[in-house]
Order: sequence, then structure tokens, then C-alpha cells
Amino acid sequence: MMEFGEKLDNLVDALVVGHLRHGTEDMKKFKFTMDDIKICLQNDLNELSSSTKQMRQELAALVNITTDSLTLMKEVEQYLQKHQVESTKKSLERFNALKDELDTGLAVIIHRLGEAPEIRVTEAVERMRKDLYPDLSRWTSTKIEFKIACIALRTFAKVVALDLSSKRLGDEEIKDLVEAIVNNQRWRIQRLYLSGKCTRMGPIR
Repeated sequence: MMEFGEKLDNLVDALVVGHLRHGTEDMKKFKFTMDDIKICLQNDLNELSSSTKQMRQELAALVNITTDSLTLMKEVEQYLQKHQVESTKKSLERFNALKDELDTGLAVIIHRLGEAPEIRVTEAVERMRKDLYPDLSRWTSTKIEFKIACIALRTFAKVVALDLSSKRLGDEEIKDLVEAIVNNQRWRIQRLYLSGKCTRMGPIR
């Protein structure tokens, strides 16, 4: 039994010594000298320097692109501001022209309203007889003259209604005449006048 134990111990010792011997040989085989370490460090530094240089170049290119973009955006903004100013100026000129035209038309209407009803009605009838009264079908709703003509027609209709009410005409007849005038239906107005119900102003020929 003792002999077996000694043999076992010797075997273990031999294995340990062999392992250490192989380990030492491996360490010698793969060991690094100071020069090797310096070379590796220098290679790492060179690689890092190259990467840093490339990053700087890419950053410089990005800065240039950003600068060019900002310059272009500024030029576009200046162009838009200039265009907007010119467009606003033209719109203001058109608005002032329409306003002047409207003010002139309203001044004429206000002047007409200040006259006696008989004069206004007679004048309006003469204008319609001579085809001088505005024909609304010639204009669209975007024209300022159309708005002025509508105001004038409604005013004329009210005046005629007041004048006819003194002749004791029926409400339906007055309403019919007012609608005809507002809608600029000359044939209905002529029919009403030719019927003899508006003899004070005379028939339309």
C-alpha cells in the first residue's frame, strides 16, 4: 500500500514538473520584449492619429456644407422678403385704386339720396328709357361697379316704392315693381308702366 502511494506521489510530481516546464516554454515562446511593446504602442498611435485626421477632414467638410446651406437659406429669405414687399405694394396700389373708385361711386349715390324723390325717380326713369341705367348682366360679382349698381338699384326701388305708396297702389303691385327693379328686369318694369298704373312718371317708350 505504501509503495502504491509513493508511486502515485511520484506520478503527480512528474506531471506538475512537466506542466511547469511546458508553461515556461510557452511563456518564453510568446513573451513580449520592451521593443515589441513600443512598436505596438507606436502602431496604435499611428492608427489613432490617422483616424483623428480623417475625422477632422470629415468635420471640416460638414462645416463647409452647413455654411453653404446657411448662406443659401439667407439668400432665399432675402429674395422672399423682397418679393413679398413688391407683391404687398402692388396689392396696396390695387386696393387704393378700388377704394377711390368706390368712394367716387358712393359720393354720387349719397348726392342722389339728398335730392327730392320726384327728381330721383324721374331721372332714373329717363336713364332706363335711354338705356343708360347699368345693366348688371355685363359685370361679374368681382367688379366694384356691380356693387355700386346694386346699391343704386336698391335705392331706386325704395324710392319708387315710397312714391307709389302715395298713389294707394296695392302691396303686391309695389312688391312686384320693386323686385323687377332690383333684378333689373326691364320687361316687367315696362309692363307695369304701360298698364297705366304709373301715370305720374309717364310710360316707358
